Amino acid sequence: MGNWKVWEKEFKGILVVRDKRAKVKEVWERNGWKVSVIADEDGEISKRLNAFFSPRAYGFSEGKLVWVQKKKKVGMGIVEVLEEFLGKVKGSERKKELMNEWSAEMRERLWGKAAVVEPKGSDRR
Repeated sequence: MGNWKVWEKEFKGILVVRDKRAKVKEVWERNGWKVSVIADEDGEISKRLNAFFSPRAYGFSEGKLVWVQKKKKVGMGIVEVLEEFLGKVKGSERKKELMNEWSAEMRERLWGKAAVVEPKGSDRR
């Protein structure tokens, strides 16, 4: 999820990669990833999660699987995956708040703090 403050305080991402541990470590280091990565060398994790397509997103809350991306949608990006997951785990109102916070954080990074201030009564998204 990159280095976004709004997500750091809400959840932790973990990538499970079906490859050799040494190869996964090399790619992780080369790309400077901050997210935790697990090498699934024998495919056991993928089998248990029924990962019949890749990439496939799973949502866990308090150690329990609470959401699974049902379909591999062509063009489904991180925003759509996040919205589905947050809607299930946090509820629609909190999802909207978090997406708005993320939008503000992106605008601030790109254009500075002045871009984040919104006129009173404006639609945030």
